[in-house]
Amino acid sequence: MNLLRLTPATILAATFLCAAGFIVLLNKSGVDISVFRTLYTVPVGTDGAAHSTNYNPLAFLGITIVIIAALGALSGAMHLLARSGRLSGKVLSWQSLRTFVAGLLGQGERKRVEGEMMRVAEILRKLIDTNGSYAGQLGKFSDKIRGQMDAQVVSSILNELLAEHQRSREETTQLLAELENKTAEKQAVEQQLSQAKKELSTDALTNIGNRRTFDQELTAAITSCQEGARPLALVLADIDHFKRINDEHGHQVGDEVIKMLARIIQSTVRDTDVATRYGGEEFALILPGTGLEAAKSVAERIRKKFESRKLTLRHSGQSIGKVTASFGVAELRFGDNATILFQRADRKLYAAKSAGRNRVSG
Repeated sequence: MNLLRLTPATILAATFLCAAGFIVLLNKSGVDISVFRTLYTVPVGTDGAAHSTNYNPLAFLGITIVIIAALGALSGAMHLLARSGRLSGKVLSWQSLRTFVAGLLGQGERKRVEGEMMRVAEILRKLIDTNGSYAGQLGKFSDKIRGQMDAQVVSSILNELLAEHQRSREETTQLLAELENKTAEKQAVEQQLSQAKKELSTDALTNIGNRRTFDQELTAAITSCQEGARPLALVLADIDHFKRINDEHGHQVGDEVIKMLARIIQSTVRDTDVATRYGGEEFALILPGTGLEAAKSVAERIRKKFESRKLTLRHSGQSIGKVTASFGVAELRFGDNATILFQRADRKLYAAKSAGRNRVSG
């Protein structure tokens, strides 16, 4: 149960049941409750006309006590649930989130996030303690008022009761306001987590998926396609003679070549496909719902686009020559797992390299 998600209908129903139970107990105990049922009396003269209306303060007091007692019983039940561990699990379950945050954020950010989470937990504990204290005070007042019919004593008890109610209300209002003020911090943390997750799954150079994304997405795609009896193809691409490009023109030029192939891949594949940089100058494409021949056609389009691009050095205008890539394509077979599928595509890529490069093998 979440204290902050109780709906007004739930509270109203619980209050009604508690009030009804309280009245039944009074009736069964033999206490004369007729005075509580009479809000006012209207004396009638011998002429049959109403001369005055006399309001019964004890009746109003009784109804007030019944309602407050019912709310107190509900608060006490929540307090007992919290103490018994039913509610504490919500706080304890944050440990997993804190562990996840620790893996994503830096030391300073992690401490700030943990501090905010501990503050929210403290506010929730104070809310529970406040309700529990209020319920305890209601119990004491109930003991005091039992058997008392003296108006002065009842009035004194009522003043104490109202003061305690006001104190509890102010504390609860303050705590809820503090909890509400955490909304901005919560949104900031969510944005940081989203950004951290994106950074963990994105290759910094090409802004497409990285090796971590490839491993996760390939396993998920294989499971999905096997369950849905759909085809799945894996394409591996490797830039030809990439070491020579780095040696002759420098690593910055090599990075530009890698980024160029990444842009071509992104512009060619569908939104449902997964394009990743597997490592170095090697790329991997996961094509769900795509058979072998269709996947080879996709690879061929990428190969031709990449081959047709001409790169020149900015400072000298010198062309770095023709840049090409080789591709290996494999289709998912019955009984395949991620390792087997990758190995088959890797063998096809090796075959393309061995056959002269700048070609698709599948």
